Amino acid sequence: MLRIQLTLQRTRILLAGGILLIALFALPIVTNQTQPPATSNPPTAQPQPTIPPPTATPSYRPGTIVLGMGEHSCALTPAGNQPSLTLGDGCDDVEERLRLPNSGTIWLSLTISDQPDLWLPLDIITDDPTPPQLDQRGRYFGCTQDGEQVCQVKVEIDTGAYQIAIPLTLDGAAGGA
Repeated sequence: MLRIQLTLQRTRILLAGGILLIALFALPIVTNQTQPPATSNPPTAQPQPTIPPPTATPSYRPGTIVLGMGEHSCALTPAGNQPSLTLGDGCDDVEERLRLPNSGTIWLSLTISDQPDLWLPLDIITDDPTPPQLDQRGRYFGCTQDGEQVCQVKVEIDTGAYQIAIPLTLDGAAGGA
């Protein structure tokens, strides 16, 4: 019984010492510096930098949507009078890589050139006989065509929706037809 009481007493002493140690570290550090006299001039306030008011996000301008395929990319351009985009003049490097075996999938991405980290909401085109596979996060779509030669997807930017049409070259020799 005496041994239990000694153990309890030691435990209480250690616990009290631990609380005291924690309290000492929690207290602010007091220094022996004197307060400046009350008659001294207060420090002058530094002018705060002015922050310009937020500007509205600029509306989408054709040519700022970028199609990406691996390490290769190119800007899309308007196609006709409707809100649709397709490969532009500087897309030869990407166009050469748009070869799709009959049983394969090509994954492409869409970004805005001045906001590359923005995930664009993609959707399939209504009544598309062979719609692409969509990554649920946005931006990426997989073209798996069985006889079709255009991969289509719809992207929403600001308040508008744009149809993207990417021409594919079917590679019959690599497929299993």
